[in-house]
Amino acid sequence: MNFSVLLTEDIDPKTSIRRSDNYVAMSLRDKDCFSKSVSVHSVTHIFVKNNDDKKYSTALYIDNNFKSQVPHGAREKLEESILALL
Repeated sequence: MNFSVLLTEDIDPKTSIRRSDNYVAMSLRDKDCFSKSVSVHSVTHIFVKNNDDKKYSTALYIDNNFKSQVPHGAREKLEESILALL
C-alpha cells in the first residue's frame, strides 16, 4: 500500500502558538501543494481513536521496518493491545 499524508504542526489558528509537539493531517487544495510543503516525513505508524477516548485503540498501519520505533511520548497514548504489537 502506498499513500501520502501531508502534516502540519499543531498550531492554534487564533494565537499562532504551538499547542503540542504533535502533527496534524491537513489538506492542501492548491495545484502546487507538494512544492509548498517545507519538509517531507515518512509515515511509519497510523493509530486511530474516537474523539472522546484518551488512548489510541487501533493500529491502522505499522511499517514493519520501523515497528518498534514509536517515541516514548507517543507510547503513553496507546492502549496496551497496540503496545503488544510493537
